[in-house]
This record gives sequence, structure tokens and C-alpha cells, in this order.
Amino acid sequence: MFRLFFFSFLLVSAQATYAQSTDNIPYSRIGLGDIFRHNNYQSIGMGGLGASLHHPLYLNFANPASYSSLSFTNFEFGGRSNISVLQSDTVQVRSGDASISYFVAGLPVTKKGGMAFGFVPYSHVGYNIIQNYSDTLVGDYNIRKEGKGNVNQLFIGGAYDVIKGLTIGANIYYTIGNIDYNAFAEFGDTNLIANTEKLSKTNVRGTQIKIGALYEHIFSKIDEQKRALTIGATYTSSSKYTILTDNDWIRFNYNVLGGVDYSNANRPDTIYSDKEIKGNISMPQSFSLGLSYNKLDNYTIGINAEHTQWKKYRKNGSADLFSNETVIAAGLEYIPDIKSIKGYTKKIAYRFGVNYSTGKWQLNDLNNTKISEAGISYGMGFPLKKMATRINTAFELGFRGNNDAQLIRETYFRIHFGISMNDNWFIKPKID
Repeated sequence: MFRLFFFSFLLVSAQATYAQSTDNIPYSRIGLGDIFRHNNYQSIGMGGLGASLHHPLYLNFANPASYSSLSFTNFEFGGRSNISVLQSDTVQVRSGDASISYFVAGLPVTKKGGMAFGFVPYSHVGYNIIQNYSDTLVGDYNIRKEGKGNVNQLFIGGAYDVIKGLTIGANIYYTIGNIDYNAFAEFGDTNLIANTEKLSKTNVRGTQIKIGALYEHIFSKIDEQKRALTIGATYTSSSKYTILTDNDWIRFNYNVLGGVDYSNANRPDTIYSDKEIKGNISMPQSFSLGLSYNKLDNYTIGINAEHTQWKKYRKNGSADLFSNETVIAAGLEYIPDIKSIKGYTKKIAYRFGVNYSTGKWQLNDLNNTKISEAGISYGMGFPLKKMATRINTAFELGFRGNNDAQLIRETYFRIHFGISMNDNWFIKPKID
């Protein structure tokens, strides 16, 4: 039953990857859109810690060096829902979406090594911006810009214990996605100027490498539980993605009942088409460093910093509205008594965290204003009858930007739900 459920989910997730989000994030028109952070549910509940976390029963794909810590074959997957409130100085808009968060699997390969693979969302584009104008000749008209699409990553990675306490690992990512960038000039039912639209479909392909390291110092054992201080670091290489773009300029009619008529019968003319335009995107490098202290299966506390050089982002040689970003996160996990016989609530993992980002988007026409972000998170891990499996939840409340100087402030609430399963699949049993 477990195996049937696993393979059924794999097939469904493969088909649902590109139908993830339908929300409205105006700033996602910049670059490849709103970037997702690569964190599992344990990490999300702890504010986004990642570089220094490792555990025998959790797959931390934020640092590939953690794979050697796995004791069983591990499968983790789940989804999230998001509710956002966008507010300017005059308008407030609500939006929401639901999406697959990630699907990953990992297993120990040798006593000193492990591997992992899976898919994780990388970015999402979703915006619809309308600007209203008035002219004495043509009257009122609109310029509308909309974008939609997703970029995802498939990865495979491995880790190995080089010497006592020191582990290194690496992930190789294959990035794939499709994004539509459309612009409309809508003049209503006037015959003086044709309503036109530019449809741009962009296909993204590329590879990237992440290298990770973990160093763990184990203190003397007290009450039979290990205490350790862990330092973790990652480096994600810069890379050049390939893009292919199809552009179509089309004249369209205006429906007499009101609104644009997009049926093919009422698109009288394709003004111009330009297919498979080759280009490239230069992706920046990033670094992360984390420190955590833990007592195994009792508590973990840590801090994490990540820096991405977004100013080096280029599309066909041109820069975009980016600034270098630094993200600071701190969090903790506490399990009162994992061996408790009578009290189930004592076996639950309770997580809390905070994070702050200086922001990667910078609006040059508004005094170089950066869109910073801050959030808090809370999560829980519920053990099932078999202690190697947990149902994980996480809740995030965050704020991005502000509504000063004609900006948009986003307040979001996210709910994450997933499961982490561990079994002896693919592990050869030892025979004495």
C-alpha cells in the first residue's frame, strides 16, 4: 500500500508541477520571478535554517552534505497554500494559491555516504498590472501587462564523510520552465487605433551546481543522548541558462458587449511573428553559513545567513532591477520526550523561527528603494505509530515591501503540510 501510494503521488506531481500558482505578485515581473527558498518543512518551521541542519530521519536538501546522515531510505513531499494581501496607498487586493512544495528522496549508500534526488520549485511568475490613460483623440485606454509561469529544478546529489566530523556533498540541478510575458494596448471600440497585444513565450533551460560542507563536534554524552555543535556552509555556482523566446504581435477586436474578444475568429491579423529567438540568462552565485547546537531528538537551536549576488543577474547582457540580497534566519526545535509512553504531545516536535531579508528587488525609479522582507514561522512534527515517519506542518506570516512612495506592501500567510517517510527500501540487509 505504501509503495502504491508513493508511485501514484510521483505520477500526479509530475503532471501538476507546471500548474502550481495563480496568485498576483507584481514584483515577479523582475528576472525569473519570485524565487522559492530550498527548505524542507523542518527548516521552514525554524525560520529557514538550512546550512547546518542534518538528521538521520530528515532530508535537508538545502545542504547536500547532510545526505550522509540518513539512516533509512527517506521520502518527503507535500504542498502549501498561500494567502496574500497587496496594499498600496489607495488600493487593497487579496489573492491566493495552492501548489506542490517539493518531492525528494534520499538513502544511505555506504556507512559514510548518502545520496538524494527530487524536484523543487525554483520560481513563480504571476502578475497582472493595468495602467489607465486618457487622450483627447482616442479617449480612455489601458496598457495591461501580465505574466504567468513556473521554473522548476530537478536535482541529484551525494555526500561523503571525508574524515571524522567532516562531510562534503554536492547537488547538480537541471532547471526547466516556461514563462509567458504578455502586453496589451486596449483602446476599446474605437476604429482610429487598432487594439494590439504582444505575446512572448519564454522557455528556460540550464544547469547549476551547489557544494556543501558540514563539520560536527560531538561533546561528551550525557544521559545517553548526543550533544553536538555543527557548522555548515554551501556555495551555489553562477551559471548561464539558455532561453528560447517566441514573440507574436496581434491585432484584436473589442467585444461590443464590453471587454476584449480573444476568440480566434475575432483576431483578424497577426502583425508580426518572431520564433525561437535564442538568448541567455546569467544566474548569480550564492553563499550560506550556519551554526547550530543540538541534543539529538530533544532540541536544536541555530542561526543561518545566506548571501546572493543578484546584481550580477543578466538577461541577454542587460541588468534588471536587482540588488544583492542577504537573508538572516534563526530558529529552534524542541521535542519534550520522544520516548514518552503515555503523553503523545510530548513526542511532537515544536518549531519556531524568524527571518529577515534585505531584499533582492530594487526599484531604481523610486530612489533605489529595496523590497525588504521579514517573517515569523511556527511548525510541528507529528510522529506516527512508526516513529520513523512524521507528518509535518508549518505556518508562516510575512511582510514584504511597504506602501510608501507608490510602492506595494504584501502581507502573506502560508500553510505548509507534508509527510516524511522512512523505510528500508534499497538498503541491503546485513547478514551475520
